[in-house]
Amino acid sequence: MIKGFSAVIIAIETQRPIVPDLVRWRKIKDVHLGLDFLRAFNLGEGVKLRQKVAIIGGGASAFDCARVALRQGASEVHIFCLEEFSEMRVNKEDLEEALLEGVAIHNHKALVHLDEVSDKLQLVFRDVESFEFDELGRLDLKTIPGSERSFFLRRSDICHRTDSGSSLGIQG
Repeated sequence: MIKGFSAVIIAIETQRPIVPDLVRWRKIKDVHLGLDFLRAFNLGEGVKLRQKVAIIGGGASAFDCARVALRQGASEVHIFCLEEFSEMRVNKEDLEEALLEGVAIHNHKALVHLDEVSDKLQLVFRDVESFEFDELGRLDLKTIPGSERSFFLRRSDICHRTDSGSSLGIQG
């Protein structure tokens, strides 16, 4: 069970903001673009983080967000991604430095649901069976039914998301 996180940063490798149909992220007040998280940090306007932070994504942006989260005060940072460790889209130096700084990596995990429940945000992960991108960059994701794991964030905590261009055809 995934418990105890005080923030989530969704760092999906794309340049143009998109929202999966399954997830109503734009209607949720405490969900922001992760690129905004990085921009705010670079402008000296970053949010002070506390305790554990979950990063969703396995590319360079996810690792940038993870390392910034540590510098913003997170005591632990965990990256949850679709990819196999060897397939992550990050340069070797950034990956090695993040691991040396204590970033934990959880492969084969997909965020399949994010919603408001009372005064909390509910995040649901499912194990990944397979995924691939088509020639247009759209994601074809197959997850394992029954492998769902949930955790909740207090509304007072922050939840960032970074995404940009691919269509996330999440299938349950």
